[in-house]
Amino acid sequence: MTRKDKQQKTAVRGILACLMLGTCVFGLIGCGDSPKDEGTDKAAKETDKPLVLASDGAQPKAVLSGGTLIPEGIEFDFGSTEVGQEFTHVFHIKNEGDGQLAMKKGAASCQTCTSFEVDKLNLNPGETAAVTVKWKIGAENPQFRQFAPIETNMTKSEDGLHELSTLKFYVKGQVVQRIVISPKDKWDFGNVPESGQLLEFTGTISSAVLNQFEIVSLKPQSPKLVVKATPFSPEQLKEMKVKSGYNLKATLEGDIPIGEFTDKIALALRTPNDVTLNVDVVAKRTGPIEIFGQNWDAKRMMARLGAFDASKDFSQRLNLYTRGFAEELQIKKQTSRDPRYSIEIVPDNKFKGVTKDHRRYDLFIKYKGSKKDAAYSLAQPLELELETNLPKVETIKLTIISQGTLRD
Repeated sequence: MTRKDKQQKTAVRGILACLMLGTCVFGLIGCGDSPKDEGTDKAAKETDKPLVLASDGAQPKAVLSGGTLIPEGIEFDFGSTEVGQEFTHVFHIKNEGDGQLAMKKGAASCQTCTSFEVDKLNLNPGETAAVTVKWKIGAENPQFRQFAPIETNMTKSEDGLHELSTLKFYVKGQVVQRIVISPKDKWDFGNVPESGQLLEFTGTISSAVLNQFEIVSLKPQSPKLVVKATPFSPEQLKEMKVKSGYNLKATLEGDIPIGEFTDKIALALRTPNDVTLNVDVVAKRTGPIEIFGQNWDAKRMMARLGAFDASKDFSQRLNLYTRGFAEELQIKKQTSRDPRYSIEIVPDNKFKGVTKDHRRYDLFIKYKGSKKDAAYSLAQPLELELETNLPKVETIKLTIISQGTLRD
């Protein structure tokens, strides 16, 4: 055999090997596919076929049940619930016409939270299909409303309530918190009058989900604040559209210290999962004095001293006014956990007020230099408590924020 003959023979063998390999590969691909179910494939093709409107002769007529009829279909109201709950509701479609009712599923309005199934897509006269809608609550929403659409072969007509080309099956409700406190963020008593009279504030705590819950305890931090709870009446439950609730009445004594009053009410509740909720309470009392000046926060009775050298003496001046008090203001005692800080009040004898009871003072916040830092943050400020000769004012509390540090 010549060299050329050998090359041709080798080439033929290669071609045959390739053909055999190709056949094997195609065979593996065919074996890897799952066998097709002719019935399933046929049903899928039937579902994908576009619907054809019913002929002019026998006509289908869809009658819906399982909810409240609305112009575009039917609606089921599941009421109030909370996040994380899952629901299922079954609607029904009955063909009360004299022609076959053909249907086709559409896409749910929220494909991540709502799904639905129809047990029959073709109904002969007199037959009924079940539409099972499922949904899961993923977030709070006071107006939850989703729908499942089903296309039909009925002719769209404005005259008949149910003769629509597309039927929509709605589910709606309110997704709320299990327990709601109102007002939600803060209870503000506002300005406390100088007379020292009691102040009242009313709120509510309720649930549109729980049939009942119990308030185990109401604990304000300050003894000057008292809170009482009384259950909702049946009329109030109906009016507020809730299942259970309480009226909360808070009473604050008027002789709180000058400045901003803050408190926190802890409500311990007995529910399926016991929980404690907190309510912030604020009030402000200016009383017979007012303080003004640079870097002064009147609402918090807070002075911001800024940055200074802690090794040296430092002071900041503010203006203090009194009214309705003829005597000269005096500090009887002052208390601070940092003795380097102190308060001094100096009368302004040149000031002429509207009346003799209206006086002006220079208020000095003083710091005595030392060998340690003297910094106080907003999270951990320094409080100075002053006892004065002002009537009906037990104490005056000042808060200080500073950046006193040692410098080279």
